[in-house]
Amino acid sequence: MDELELWQEDDEPLTVDLAAIRAGSEALDRKVRRRNILEIGVGVVMLPLLGMALVDVDVPLARLGLLILVAAVVLVIAKLWTGGRHPLPDPSADSATWLAGSRAYLEHQIRLLRTVPFWYAGPIVLGCSVFTTGLSVDGGELSSLPAYLAAYVLVGLGVVALNVRAARALERELAALPPAEPREDAEEPEAGRGAREEVAESGRRVPDKSWLILLLIQLPYWVLVLGSKIGLLAKHLPGLGPIAFLDALWPQLLALTAVALIGYVGVVSNRRFLVAGAVAQVFLIVLLCVMQSPLLYGMDQSGSAVRWTLAAWWLQWNEVAADGSWYMTQRYIAVACVTGLTVFLGAMGPNRARALGAAALAVVCLLLSAAGPLGSTVPRYLAQDALVYVYLSDLDIEEKWQRMRDRPVHPGIQELGPPERPLNIAVVFLESVGHGATSLAADGPPTTPFLEELAGRSLVADEAYVVVPSTYKAHIAALCGVEPYFTGDREIYDAPFDFDCLPELLGAHGYDTAYFTSSSREALGWAHLTKHMGYATFLGHEDMDTTGFEWANMWAYEDDIMLAPSRAWLEERTGPFLTTYMACAPHYEYLATTRYGQRAYVADEQHNRYLNAVHYTDRFVENLIDQYEALGLADDTIFVIVGDHGEGFGEHVPRQHNAVPYEEVLRVPLLLHLPGEWPEGHVADGLRSQLDITPTLASLLQSSLAAGSVQGQSLLGSPHERLYTSCLYTHTCGAVHTPERKFVHHFGDRTDELFDLSQDPRETRPLDERARSEQLRGDFLDWYAGGL
Repeated sequence: MDELELWQEDDEPLTVDLAAIRAGSEALDRKVRRRNILEIGVGVVMLPLLGMALVDVDVPLARLGLLILVAAVVLVIAKLWTGGRHPLPDPSADSATWLAGSRAYLEHQIRLLRTVPFWYAGPIVLGCSVFTTGLSVDGGELSSLPAYLAAYVLVGLGVVALNVRAARALERELAALPPAEPREDAEEPEAGRGAREEVAESGRRVPDKSWLILLLIQLPYWVLVLGSKIGLLAKHLPGLGPIAFLDALWPQLLALTAVALIGYVGVVSNRRFLVAGAVAQVFLIVLLCVMQSPLLYGMDQSGSAVRWTLAAWWLQWNEVAADGSWYMTQRYIAVACVTGLTVFLGAMGPNRARALGAAALAVVCLLLSAAGPLGSTVPRYLAQDALVYVYLSDLDIEEKWQRMRDRPVHPGIQELGPPERPLNIAVVFLESVGHGATSLAADGPPTTPFLEELAGRSLVADEAYVVVPSTYKAHIAALCGVEPYFTGDREIYDAPFDFDCLPELLGAHGYDTAYFTSSSREALGWAHLTKHMGYATFLGHEDMDTTGFEWANMWAYEDDIMLAPSRAWLEERTGPFLTTYMACAPHYEYLATTRYGQRAYVADEQHNRYLNAVHYTDRFVENLIDQYEALGLADDTIFVIVGDHGEGFGEHVPRQHNAVPYEEVLRVPLLLHLPGEWPEGHVADGLRSQLDITPTLASLLQSSLAAGSVQGQSLLGSPHERLYTSCLYTHTCGAVHTPERKFVHHFGDRTDELFDLSQDPRETRPLDERARSEQLRGDFLDWYAGGL
């Protein structure tokens, strides 16, 4: 039958070209089948590839993402296969039956297209997001993660848009079909009745698309933050019980809920401005991902609180780190503006009460999140949302710096008399080398055989400690003899110091001074630091020949790169000199150069690279002293070899060094070598400090120091009765060492600790001596208040 006569309400007949409709429907059916076969084929090819990836990938979160992708591909294949089992009806059927079947076919295809976000785009975007997040967290590449997540969301939205467009085209085809309603005295065909019931039922199941849009936009952010936070807790607090784990997780969940509620305001409750609300949400989520990623990456690497400035340094955003507080403030302002726009759009929509109520609830969730964990065993910085923690602790950094500038400082060396014994001085700072990482420790690894041999004919401080576990802070303590500022970067960015340091003071007595580092000139502000300290010459790796040398870390070459420029400079000297060498090989990234081979010290791969870098530095010190001997300078040179700080590798919750108040970081190697001075070796027993280097050198030079001009005391004299240490960041942590006890203060971030190092050198069994703890806490806070 090529034509069909239908009856309208006015009983006038309407003739429809059924043959043309059939031809169009069959062409559409062939197009749908080709598309289904193509996508099923792609899915079949993808399954074995995903299976091989599952075998190769050993990152748990990435494996979860692959499993989600496998399930998503199987679901897509199943859906497309079942879709192909609903063909057009037999062309030989009568017109009414064929029309009813055609309607059922089109309605089924429309349902498939309309639900694509749930069985196609959504699962695949989720799987890709989880997989990429897992690899990024494991590989430390979180800086590019927001771009990947944003790309996945945009691709997912594009797929949804294409399928919605196709669904609308099918709806137009459906609308073009004649109703073919039976006359009142005719019975409705079974196929048509079943199709109508199916459409009615499926129509009730199709959800509001605004919820779907919100899910697709926010899902990557939830995966990034929640996945990273769970990984952080599992990595740095592996022994948490279920209750403590939930206590550590609920502040993050509340912060995420606040973001979800703002999304609800801008998308779900906002039907009138849906596109504008969705665009604002995409911008907000991308901005939050960009802000969160470096902070989460920093916490993953260090296990400790991370401020924006340090996170920027980690990602080598030097221009950002120089003014990190303002950079971060701008982003918080942007977040506030987009959030305000979202609430405004929601209030302008038809559900104003719901929108304002959700916005108020988001504020409540954010305030509760800021309260942190309920218990005292979980560090606040690991439990709170990273952006909340930074906002509460770091945005007043300019005020802190101003307070530091305004406070009275120690006057420093007021007078340095001319040296009666004008010996040369060569100071070698060992980057990130703690006492326990060397062969000098009783149970240390065999990483520094040369230092161990050299100690037998040197002055050795076996219990030497830092004032602040930071490289440039160590320079101030060691070569200026005064306690550095406990926080901030004043030494490397601000005006000249309020005190004098040995390079400047010895320069006034005819000493030539030079500073060599295998690091970049600008990394960590070396050029500013050395200028303020009074060095006449400064050379970074940009001033050296790098041919044949390997990178040792993110901003330094291997240390032997300093040997050639050191020799050239020394050969030109005719008078006394002070040289300083910054050996950077063991710094973070721990690339462990291959010049002196690789050894298996420990099972952990990163820790082993670090120990190999320590061994490399030992060889550098040997090469340097050999150079002085070859030039005939060694006999008249005092060699000072000192660690700037140690490095933590999970012995305690924090890792690295900036916020680690434990022995693996605070206790450093310190020895002075002057050929012939201590032929049998001499141990300066008791508590010693980096502050003691300057007065010791003054003693060896037989140069007078004005009384009270330094805060240390000579290693040739009595030990300290008490030593204080502050972590780098304000109100983070600190420690007090006495001959009997060590006290660690966490500023309320978690419970303070008291140790007996003679019985518990690894600090694993805190003592329950409350009276002693209270006394030391008061002493520490009195000292700390004077150093801010």
